[in-house]
Amino acid sequence: MIKKFKEVEISVEDLLLDPNNPRFSKNVVDITDEEHLEDEDNQKKAFDNMIAGNFEIKELADSIKEKGFLSVDKIFIRKINKKYLVIEGNRRITALKFLLEKHKSGMKNYQLSENVIASFKKINCVDLTGEDENMINLILGLRHHGSIKEWGLLPSSFHLFQRYMIELVRRDGGNEKDHNQFIYDSKINNIVADLFSIKESVVRNKIKSYRLLLQLQDNGYNVGDRKFSMIDETIKKSKIREFFGYNEESSIFTEEGCELFAKLCIGVDGNPPIITAPASGSSSLRDFGYVLENGNDYHINSIIEEGKESSLIFSEIKDHENKRGVLKTFEKIYDELGKIDFKSVEIDGYSEEAIEHFKMIDKIFETVRRAIFK
Repeated sequence: MIKKFKEVEISVEDLLLDPNNPRFSKNVVDITDEEHLEDEDNQKKAFDNMIAGNFEIKELADSIKEKGFLSVDKIFIRKINKKYLVIEGNRRITALKFLLEKHKSGMKNYQLSENVIASFKKINCVDLTGEDENMINLILGLRHHGSIKEWGLLPSSFHLFQRYMIELVRRDGGNEKDHNQFIYDSKINNIVADLFSIKESVVRNKIKSYRLLLQLQDNGYNVGDRKFSMIDETIKKSKIREFFGYNEESSIFTEEGCELFAKLCIGVDGNPPIITAPASGSSSLRDFGYVLENGNDYHINSIIEEGKESSLIFSEIKDHENKRGVLKTFEKIYDELGKIDFKSVEIDGYSEEAIEHFKMIDKIFETVRRAIFK
């Protein structure tokens, strides 16, 4: 049977923004406890974070100001004392709160018509109060982990890591906010994947990437969204993981590996990073992975010690491989020609078709001859 949820109409003033919204909550130490979710300071902080973040709140507000609020997509809530916490729909509710704040302050460009105000006097919401936590996780997973409104790589990884730690502590005990307790367990991973209805491999890569981020932060390295994608690329490539001394169970680098990753991908002591992008550009981690796989110590040290761009070393190796490929082709041609008994063929003569093929081959050899003996 399809699940039917209760729908209620709630005023904007009675809707609380979520201070723990994964869009900007990226560390367990930033989590606001349940009893303090509706505190004025926490609500202001959540509002400010939504406005300051790259969530297009003002653009959405401008659209609502002109057209009114269209309740096309549902707002999901749960009751907190006498008010309701927004589980899903924080961006839209922030835009409405922003409009009302500007309107009440008398700001000229934000004076709303009666029709616009009437469009969101009461918001139709889906009330998940008392619903099973797994159902709430499923809704969030369907909407934000690769579906309707996908979270960015870092916030989605944080969200999954947070849930993983809850499940791990539920089984083993301890403190879910202590990331040093993290160990990778495929059974826990699969529980989280089932909760959010997403692939097990996606959960695995994201929670392991987030654990590495915490190690780097613990060592004083500043890792933002862009640098986090470098960690994600590392987790996906076994040769790169191996190079930095990655431990599959604890999901951290060795101490030396951590320092080396910071030097190459983050930049230390005022020096810029040598590798500047995860998968493309003049010096990418993906190219570095190719160098590790196909190069030698000379190639690797050219990047690490001399600071050469990984794309240049990648091209050097590729060029060498191409030359070797040409040499092997010449060897094969030489061997095949050596197998032909030309004397026996000359007795019967050559067909017109054979002559035409020879002419084409001769043209190719002429091009090769010019390239080699230029």
